[in-house]
Amino acid sequence: MVEAAFGLPGEAGKNDDWRAVATVIELQTQARARQFKSSVGITTGRVFCGPFGAPHFRKYSVIGSAANLAARLRDVADGRILVDEETQKISKRSIGFDGPLALRVPGLREAVQAYVPTEHILVRPQSFRHDIVGRAKERQILGKMLDDCRNEVQVALVYGEAGIGKSALVATLLAEFEEAGRTTVRGVADALDRQTPFLAWRRILRRFLDLSSRGTLDTSDVARLQAALETATGDATLAPLLNDVIDLNLPETRVTASMASNVRAENLREVLLKLVLHHLNHTTRV
Repeated sequence: MVEAAFGLPGEAGKNDDWRAVATVIELQTQARARQFKSSVGITTGRVFCGPFGAPHFRKYSVIGSAANLAARLRDVADGRILVDEETQKISKRSIGFDGPLALRVPGLREAVQAYVPTEHILVRPQSFRHDIVGRAKERQILGKMLDDCRNEVQVALVYGEAGIGKSALVATLLAEFEEAGRTTVRGVADALDRQTPFLAWRRILRRFLDLSSRGTLDTSDVARLQAALETATGDATLAPLLNDVIDLNLPETRVTASMASNVRAENLREVLLKLVLHHLNHTTRV
């Protein structure tokens, strides 16, 4: 049995709830590939986290009703991942769920509402359906820059403390341009994922290449990808270079398999640059 906790004192991060679910989905996918059955329960709540026990013997423990419910969900999961209602509410914008399921679990009289995660989606940019209040000066500056990008590249850096409305400001401006018929593309970085190369470009490149947001490519996807590479770079055999960048699983070709790591990195940067420039030269964009 393995017990894991996200959001421990000193280690808490943004969106720990869906990170926990996404991590378990990935772990269970790998376990199933090895013919290993795993049952998982995930809950969200306040618990005691710290040393627990007598002076001569103690261990780091996670104790509380949320931890107890996670163990009970695990006991009835039967090879699935089960999450409680609170976890589903917080994570549903980034992860798909089946349910609710009314389950009887050991130790509780009432049935528990549980959900089964079905799909992990990279964090979406927040959407804001209301008109932003204030920020007239900032909106004027950014609006002018977006107008000027018709003729030349414009770069804007919006920074500030958490919670002051940076995402709302940018999302509102982009929504206005989309309503005006302009095309926008959005990349999303992740403060805790610094290992995936070009992560912020993943959504953008998948959109440029007309690929699904996640998952194994079908025959038509591969054909589109190879055609795009052939058009943009003149060499479709370089497709496996994109495996890590946009989460693909293409077999190595004779060309890519023979590349040393430094040569591979240099060719990857060149492929990405050509793909982006080719797309931007053939579409209206922001």
